[in-house]
Amino acid sequence: MQAEAPTLSTPAHDSAPTILLVDDEPSVLAALKRALRPDGYRILTAESGAEALELLEREPVAVIVSDQRMPRMSGAEFLELARQYAPDTGRIMLTGYAEPQAIIDAINRGGVYRYISKPWDDGDLRLTLRRAIDQHLLIGENRLLNAEIQAQNAALAEANRTLERRVAERTREVEAQRDELKDLYGQLDQNFADVIRVFVSLLELRDSREAGHSRRVAAAARFVAEQLHLAAEEVRDIEFAAQLHEIGKLSLPDTLLGKSEAALTPTEREMVQRCPVVGQAILMGIGNLQAVGRMIYHHRERYDGLGYPERIAGDEIPLGARIIAAADALDRMVFGQDETLKRSASSVRDELARQAGHQFDPRVVLAVVEYLEALRREQQDARALKIALHVLQPGMTLARDLVSAQGALLMPRGTLLSVTHVERIRNFARVDALGAIYVFPADDAH
Repeated sequence: MQAEAPTLSTPAHDSAPTILLVDDEPSVLAALKRALRPDGYRILTAESGAEALELLEREPVAVIVSDQRMPRMSGAEFLELARQYAPDTGRIMLTGYAEPQAIIDAINRGGVYRYISKPWDDGDLRLTLRRAIDQHLLIGENRLLNAEIQAQNAALAEANRTLERRVAERTREVEAQRDELKDLYGQLDQNFADVIRVFVSLLELRDSREAGHSRRVAAAARFVAEQLHLAAEEVRDIEFAAQLHEIGKLSLPDTLLGKSEAALTPTEREMVQRCPVVGQAILMGIGNLQAVGRMIYHHRERYDGLGYPERIAGDEIPLGARIIAAADALDRMVFGQDETLKRSASSVRDELARQAGHQFDPRVVLAVVEYLEALRREQQDARALKIALHVLQPGMTLARDLVSAQGALLMPRGTLLSVTHVERIRNFARVDALGAIYVFPADDAH
């Protein structure tokens, strides 16, 4: 007596899975159909493997139940071919004999989900079939899900490519705009520089004794501003103001140009002291030169408050104006008005030190002295000579550090060479290679 079949849910008719039963005995097919009828499957039958393959070409099948022993094509051979026709279809084999090799072949070659021995138990058959159908549905759902994921991935990849193209296009647009702005700013800076050069040329035409003075003061002011680690825009404005610091002199009559301050009458002194005010007024119409005009207005103030036009002191004076005041004094002490060297570097250093805290900001004075040293080194290096070892003579002064070919310091820059020095250098050269030898005249050493 067969065991009572388990209760299984009956699939809806329009979604009933299709079952393919394959057996060369019609009676077995009929028994299988009766056993599966309660589950509402759509059932197809075939009495040979060849007939079943024809059905698989036309019909989508959820599960195949095939007998093993069939003429011309065994169940294992049929299920192997069926796997190629319908790889997602579940495959179950019926066998009435103990055929281990056939079962192994069916599993390995046909991908059989399970095998059932004859005679079968209806409940076990139905349960096995239900599980095979569930597996088939799961495979189908996974395939659909994978297809959706692949489609979404493809869409996402295309969206990313589109986004990358748009980002690249936008980046090119931004870079083009940046380059255009850079060109515009460069042109604007060039325009300002051109305006300033025109003003400086007017000053030099008006008073030839001022030729080069504004440019030298601007170079010194720029150096000092950079030494004080000011922002690039501040450095630029200070350099502009230094070039234009004497622009107010355009308002003076010719009789006052070049006249010493001690020789001025009270009225003339008042006219001269109004030059910074006039200089600022000249630049008031140029919007981007307002900060420059303010520095020019205050560049005659003193750090101790005894200057003009407002007699302000210390940090009340704009830093740019303090820098220009010291740079202007440095140039007049060193060059006067005819670009002839007037005073030694040591004399200028002493004078600046005496005025630090009185006329000039002490911090600015330190940076101005650094500029003076840099100028001295440039002048010396400009006259430095590279010589061969056999030309080296006592009395020469090293213009650069003397080092070995490996970079080891032998003698520092500024060494006044004695007979002993020269002998030591030549002895060293006999055992190791020397670097280049640079000297300058002895009167340039200090």
